[in-house]
Formats: sequence, structure tokens, C-alpha cells
Amino acid sequence: MASARADTHVAEKSRDLPHLMGALSAGEISFDKVRTVLDVATPQTDQALCAQAKELNVRELAEVARTIAARARSAMVSPSRSEHDSRYVRFNDARRTLSAQLPEEEYARTKACVDAFADTVPSDGEKTPLDQRRCDGLTAMVDSVTPGRGATSSTTTSGTATTPTSGTATTPSALASW
Repeated sequence: MASARADTHVAEKSRDLPHLMGALSAGEISFDKVRTVLDVATPQTDQALCAQAKELNVRELAEVARTIAARARSAMVSPSRSEHDSRYVRFNDARRTLSAQLPEEEYARTKACVDAFADTVPSDGEKTPLDQRRCDGLTAMVDSVTPGRGATSSTTTSGTATTPTSGTATTPSALASW
């Protein structure tokens, strides 16, 4: 009986969640993963939750769902404070991935900084995809604030040194005040 209820619940929300349902149909994620995020999934969060469902195990996904539910509850109380309270950075050591939820201003600053570093990544003759350049940009940012690995010693996978342009902050104190 519980299984039939779960099936019905998934079916009721399936039209609003094309990414999750598509990944389920394609065998990319399990029914347990869909069921784990179903109560917090919306058309606006469908794609992001689908991507996380592909990367995380059910237990980690349940933590994501709890965080989203808590954020939704706190948003009803104080929208400005809840954005700050809902921030997080998660690391998945097994897959060497990270995910983050940032307040709007910090997200915009972080993205601009990563993109500024990504713009300096050479393309090795081929057009390097933006996601890969952003990855290189993020690691260049980390290198720029790591003692002994300053911006001048940051390298890409091709071994080419990179430094950000356009007046982007390159020292720890400059990054902190940016």
C-alpha cells in the first residue's frame, strides 16, 4: 500500500518536474532519489535537484531536501535573514565535487570572480568549454590565496601560467575586500 501511495505521489508531480522524471525514465537516477526530493521539488528547482540527484547518494540527497525544507520554513518568517541562513558549501570527497548555495550578492561576486579567472584560461587551440574554464578559474582563485602558490604560479591543465585580467583581485587581501 505504501508503494502505491509513493507511485501516486510521484505521478501527481511528474508533469511539473521534467528533468527529474526524464532522468528517472532514462535510468540515470533511482526512484528512491526522486521520492527523497519530491516534496521539496518545484518547477524552479527541478533541474538543480536532478543534477544533485545524479551526483549524490540518497542519504546526501535527503540532507539537501531537509535544507531546502528548512529554508522554505524560514523564508516564511524572515526573507532577508533566511537567504543568509540558507547558505552552504558541500563537498563530496568520493566524486571530488562541490555544490554551494550563496546569498544573491555573494553569488554574483563569486561568479564574476570565477569568470574573470576563467577568461584567462588558454584554450589549447580548441574551444575549451565554459564549465571547464570555470573549473580552472576556481582552482586559480584558490591558488591565488594559497601561500606559496600565488597568482603567478597558478597553472592550467596544460601547464600554462594564468593570471586574472581586468583589475581582478589577485591577493588574499584584495580578494577579501572585493
